Amino acid sequence: MARWYAIQTKPRQEETALRHLERQGYDCHLPRIRERRLIRRRPVSMAVALFPRYLFACLDLTTQNTAPIRSTHGVVGLVRFGAGPAPLPEGFVEQLREQDERGGIPELGDWQTGDALEVTDGPFAGLRAVFAARNGDARVIVLMELLGRTQRLALPEHQLRRAGT
Repeated sequence: MARWYAIQTKPRQEETALRHLERQGYDCHLPRIRERRLIRRRPVSMAVALFPRYLFACLDLTTQNTAPIRSTHGVVGLVRFGAGPAPLPEGFVEQLREQDERGGIPELGDWQTGDALEVTDGPFAGLRAVFAARNGDARVIVLMELLGRTQRLALPEHQLRRAGT
């Protein structure tokens, strides 16, 4: 029976590994997300791996030979726990693929100072915030009304969305 397994890639070689694995006939999926990055001091929206250094392959370990995976350009190997590869939970990759088909690649953080945001996950879920600044690659500084005062908090970017959407 075919199951989905995680494959670890070399740093920033997810696309290369994906191409080479698919060329060898493996059914693979690389979930992506849109991110804004500064390139030459200009913000550019680009698709990057949702799980850096990992992609997923659907394998039937009883009938498929997995030895070529280890020697594929860009691949470190299958993620293992103990002696054998560790299968992913049922439906995990299917949900990621379905999301890709529904709305394409989601975009994070196309916000300007003062934009109203809503926290979607974590201990502050459901609360409103105001975008203040970026803090590294995946975190942002927001202003929130807590305990009767405006507080500056650093939150993961994926826990926020524009208010009212």
